[in-house]
Amino acid sequence: MRALWVLALTVSIANAADWNLPAPFVGCYELRVLSQQPALLKKSDFLPRRFVLTARSTNPQARLSDQRFVVQNTDTNVRWGLSGFSSWRPKNPDEFEIIWSTGFVAYRVSLRKAEGEFRGKAQYSTDADPHPIEPFSVGVRQTGCKTN
Repeated sequence: MRALWVLALTVSIANAADWNLPAPFVGCYELRVLSQQPALLKKSDFLPRRFVLTARSTNPQARLSDQRFVVQNTDTNVRWGLSGFSSWRPKNPDEFEIIWSTGFVAYRVSLRKAEGEFRGKAQYSTDADPHPIEPFSVGVRQTGCKTN
């Protein structure tokens, strides 16, 4: 009986760890701002509307549960230096999170599967803005990757 309990626990732990794998989310995406708040117009121009989630780890030595992965900005209208500080991570089979950051300005985008796409909130942050904006709604859908 004890061996059966150990086997069940092992299988349970292995299945729980699977949601940390990036494979189900890897691909190209487009983002839409769903909120219509005037304060967003200036600050959301930094947020990439097209991007690629990769399976390339930002820190291969980290434990699987602590892994973050490279996210690539493919939006030519966003020219901020995002590559060095941006990353993403799966949270569970239906959710992932992206952090877009220059090191000075950042967005934390939390997304969950809903209605055939991912929906969630984007939270803008910086230590230099005395008037932060509230989190706002975004929608993200997977698209085909375009090759040049």
